Amino acid sequence: MLPGSSLVAIGSPIRSRGVHAWLLGFALAALLPASAEARSIRPPVAGNWEGKGTHGLSLSFQLGRIRSRIRLQALAVTVPVGCPATVRDAVALASTSAVYAGPRAAPPGLSHPLLSKPGTIGLSASTPQFPVFLEGRLVSPGRMALTMSTPSGKKVACWPRTLRFITQPAARTAVANGRWSGTLAGANSVTGTVRLDVSGRGRAINSFAFDVRCPDNARGAPNYTYGPDVNGQFIAANGTFSGPAAHSAAPGLQISWQGRFSANAVTGTIVSLGDPCGLGGSQSATFTARHA
Repeated sequence: MLPGSSLVAIGSPIRSRGVHAWLLGFALAALLPASAEARSIRPPVAGNWEGKGTHGLSLSFQLGRIRSRIRLQALAVTVPVGCPATVRDAVALASTSAVYAGPRAAPPGLSHPLLSKPGTIGLSASTPQFPVFLEGRLVSPGRMALTMSTPSGKKVACWPRTLRFITQPAARTAVANGRWSGTLAGANSVTGTVRLDVSGRGRAINSFAFDVRCPDNARGAPNYTYGPDVNGQFIAANGTFSGPAAHSAAPGLQISWQGRFSANAVTGTIVSLGDPCGLGGSQSATFTARHA
């Protein structure tokens, strides 16, 4: 059996210095009417926003309108969990339990984050790993400059303390949340299945797993299995993704994958499988999956 990926603990040791202020701000939202200055600021445009940040980190979110008010409908961001400071040592966190604070914010969002000036944007999201908080300047209705605190701990000491992102509206391939499943095929009649779980309105893969059946076992139980790898993989605006994160692979394991979502399917390749069926040489495979 091929070893699966272990989940890097990114829960309680990771803290944001802005957590308490944000929570207090949400509790007081109904008590703090927007000032005249805040009401005069043009709000950000609704739709999908994409951005790049420190050392290639990614940020994606969706703003929606409820009448004249704006709500944060989904958010995904890659955060560091190891060194060196590259995107290979970062995982994606995604959520649809999110709140926007800024001009024309729908409750429970404020007209601007607590203790900040009008024109400041705040984005928060609750993820299974830990809360995400971003704050920054609304440069224009089509541009934001946002920051968030880097997770704490020795494992991420090589990263700067503050992560910075520039975001703007952009088109995004629509990917359905939930389970995707399909088949895997390699050379010499190697077969198998693949399973993915998507969240954040198509912005991250929460789980990736596959199994392999050797040529003489086309219908039996899998000969080898991998995963699930539950270290989040970011889905780019064009639908592409790759894995695993460098820190999540077992020592000596070289397996990697990449793929691309379209509206109705996801296709990709898995390489460096080793030789699980004794066929000679390291094997690779292609996969195709659809929303379950």
